Amino acid sequence: MSIAPNVGVAKTENVSELPHRGPRLGSRILLSAGAALVIVAGVVIMMGRLARSSGHPLNSSGSTATSVTPPAPVKLSPGEIAAKYSDAVVVLENYNEQGQKAAQGSGFIFSPEGKVLTNYHVIRGASRMVARMHDQSTHEVEYMAGFDMQHDVAVIKIEGIGLPSVHLGNSSLVKSGDHVTALGAPLGLDSTLSDGIISAVWGFRGKMNAIPG
Repeated sequence: MSIAPNVGVAKTENVSELPHRGPRLGSRILLSAGAALVIVAGVVIMMGRLARSSGHPLNSSGSTATSVTPPAPVKLSPGEIAAKYSDAVVVLENYNEQGQKAAQGSGFIFSPEGKVLTNYHVIRGASRMVARMHDQSTHEVEYMAGFDMQHDVAVIKIEGIGLPSVHLGNSSLVKSGDHVTALGAPLGLDSTLSDGIISAVWGFRGKMNAIPG
């Protein structure tokens, strides 16, 4: 029996049966993270603009005394990105009502409390799901926090606290030609790495569907 919400999206016969919780998620987090899944069917971690600081000391009158040139953004090599973020990539196993594995995909943890972004088709029709970490430990999926069938994205919550996670960037800064490194687990292969550029940027209006808990 499906318990997917009736929130104005087209009905499907295979909606996930995972419990739903969580507040409505805005388009900004969806755009920021959704770009990752569109680019490479796995996890895309944006490179560059990871750290920036500036200093503008003031004199006693309150005006700027000196202007300090901010340091250049910290840029990590593809190998450094893989070493830093591979632990946040998870393999997701989808089990049906008979306890048989029906599907498998990947996602990435974007909060230490266990929020995971993945594709909606990975969780479609699931009665139970398990997330397998880089160290081969497993975590049960507790509930589905939000989804968008049209754009094939979903957010789920896995058990655990203090989990390795990635930091979501600002989608408004993304442009064609930006350098990206993609980490993923296609076909269950752990920690695959690819490197390239963003070929195009697109966006959409709206919000991810969710049921408040």
